[in-house]
Amino acid sequence: MRYWIGSMTACLAVCFLVQARADQGKSDKELLQGSWEAVAVIVGGKDVGKEKKEKTLILVFKGDKLSTSENGKDFKDEAYKLDETKSPKQIDILTKGKAMPAIYELKDDTMRLGYGVSDMRPKDFSDAFVVITLKKKKS
Repeated sequence: MRYWIGSMTACLAVCFLVQARADQGKSDKELLQGSWEAVAVIVGGKDVGKEKKEKTLILVFKGDKLSTSENGKDFKDEAYKLDETKSPKQIDILTKGKAMPAIYELKDDTMRLGYGVSDMRPKDFSDAFVVITLKKKKS
């Protein structure tokens, strides 16, 4: 029995390591591709996710486009541009010909997105007026 549990643990560790190494070679743009569901929303330092549990916010990255839906209502696809070389990493979401400067962070299947109320990019997540934490949806 111990041998079986040890073998399963080793097998799972190898699987996670292989997946982690596979993701290491990918760019952030590649890692972002797919659907992300908001699990927490902080606005002005206040957690508004608890107040709006009935709302579902989904971001879908497909190629160079980002589409958003809230409670099943789809919004226009927008272009986005990443800069992985900055710290924190930067994303510009291009809406109606104007860039919304934001910052982002990717860790495994979790992404944090932070932006301000003006055209100024936040210096870090504590400086962002809005911080959205998203989980990648399984395909």
